[in-house]
Amino acid sequence: MSEETKKQLSNFAAMLLAKWHLSGSSGSDLLHDAIRAVLAGLRPGRYGRHPQWKDLANDAAFSFYLRGVIASLVEAKTRRREHQHSHLSFQEGYGDDDAKHVMTIASASPEEDVAFRDLRSELFARLATRCPARLQPMLRKWEQVSAWSSKIPVEGFQRRDRVELRRLAKEICSELGVDWRG
Repeated sequence: MSEETKKQLSNFAAMLLAKWHLSGSSGSDLLHDAIRAVLAGLRPGRYGRHPQWKDLANDAAFSFYLRGVIASLVEAKTRRREHQHSHLSFQEGYGDDDAKHVMTIASASPEEDVAFRDLRSELFARLATRCPARLQPMLRKWEQVSAWSSKIPVEGFQRRDRVELRRLAKEICSELGVDWRG
């Protein structure tokens, strides 16, 4: 790989980091992480990035592949950032002085949110009693992922069954007084 290609990839990584307001690493660090992930993926095992032969065909193909790896690493960093504490600064001071005060507000995970847990358990309990037997396996799969996803699992289930389960869930949500936007 030429020095010019490395420079372009480092600039691309720096641009993505700036776009997402991420700090803590530079573009060249991210390029290094991407190359290390590709090298780890070339060894037998399941870790690292696993390029296809067409991605290793020439310098341009490999450069394009590395851009995808870099974009994926930046996206992973943004996901980590979403789960960190957020800090809100208040212009109006609490107390005697006019200094800014910072309060930490951490959003609760779905498992810690009691109201959400109660709603989820009530929804799935009612669904279990109303679902026909053929929808029960899909309902169990959906219940397993419902803490972090509102989507009904697709793999192994027919569309018409998902539509029917979604319709039943909407009926139950309206009975519970919940605004369903799915």
